[in-house]
Amino acid sequence: RKFQMKKRILLIVFLFNALYAFSVTTNKTFFFVESEILKSKLAVLDTIKDTVKKKEKKFAFMPLPTLTYDRSQGAGIGVIAMGLFKADNSKKAPLSRVIGVGNYATNDSYYIMLGTRLYLMEDYWRILAAVGYINYNFQAFQTFEDVDGGQAGVYETPYTTKGSLFAFALQRRVFENFYLGIGGFMMRSDVIVTLPDGSEQVEPNNINSLSVPISYDTRNSIYNPSDGLFIDGRFSMIPEWLDND
Repeated sequence: RKFQMKKRILLIVFLFNALYAFSVTTNKTFFFVESEILKSKLAVLDTIKDTVKKKEKKFAFMPLPTLTYDRSQGAGIGVIAMGLFKADNSKKAPLSRVIGVGNYATNDSYYIMLGTRLYLMEDYWRILAAVGYINYNFQAFQTFEDVDGGQAGVYETPYTTKGSLFAFALQRRVFENFYLGIGGFMMRSDVIVTLPDGSEQVEPNNINSLSVPISYDTRNSIYNPSDGLFIDGRFSMIPEWLDND
């Protein structure tokens, strides 16, 4: 439909161009009227083009493949994908974003995370949320005094951390450039240690916290700043009543 609309508009512009050429040899007044109409038609055409471009760019998406390598995990392949968009009809608020990160390594380690940061109501409200899952294989060297069928000593001890996490933060601008809010972080994980005799030992490692995020932001651009100051901090507490050890 957009293509047909463009064809019709271009046809109208062509016809008015023809009338314009004819009017030059007939009547100066007619030439003036037709040229003004032509200008208005071209303005309408530009407006339609701008509208189409804005509609096409409501969500800008960019994926980025990643390659990693280290001696502990081996080679890894992953992707970082980000999308930029307007979260509401705010004119002054920065573009909000959603991001996904994933990676897989040759020692069977992998992780995946999804997150978003929203700027709402002319940047009076800022919201952050993220979820993820991790399966991380690593190793450490530990000293064992008594090993069944072996000698006491230092052994390479592989372990795996498996768990999910969730984080959020809600901030409001309390006065110019200063933001205050509430946030939290939750990670439920198990550390599985493989002992020298082949048995496994599971150690829960849960972290649940509440925080007060504080920000001061005078940047002239969130994504490509050339001037300004950004200070971001938080006061966090990990109380026992949130199922912390």
